[in-house]
Amino acid sequence: MGAEGQYAFVIPAYDLVIVHRINSDVPIGTLPGQRKPEPTTTQLARLLWLLLSAAGDDDVGPDISLAHATGHHLAEEQLKSALTGATLSVGEALAGGPYSWQLRADGSLSVLAGAEHRELSKGTWRIDGDRFCRTLSGPNAREACFSVIADDPRLQFFDADGLMRFDTRTE
Repeated sequence: MGAEGQYAFVIPAYDLVIVHRINSDVPIGTLPGQRKPEPTTTQLARLLWLLLSAAGDDDVGPDISLAHATGHHLAEEQLKSALTGATLSVGEALAGGPYSWQLRADGSLSVLAGAEHRELSKGTWRIDGDRFCRTLSGPNAREACFSVIADDPRLQFFDADGLMRFDTRTE
């Protein structure tokens, strides 16, 4: 792992070396010195998935992009109807899980953890056209918006890059 989003991956099983570089000398954006943000781990994982899939790795797993999602893309009223009052479960196999999102009709939400459903975070949620947007409270609060695919009883949430971030089960 290098500075500003530069990475090198060495995969001996495939006799493969992958180098991800950026030109950190070229500022972009409207402010002086503003640069592209570093790639996220999700973006790097997608890059590795694409390369290993192209190399013929049968164990690389399924394609989790929005372009390959099955189910029905929810928008506006369908999305609001599916989410209002819903409790969504995710991360059953994660330490501290399962995690649940409680989405209330008043636009508030709670993130709960564990079998005892202890509250980890609060926030708000809303529908913006064909996207579910949520903002969690706290010092690093920021809004994140997702496209949603319904594949009963699951709802899958895809980020702006078209990659699945959450595969939830409706409770």
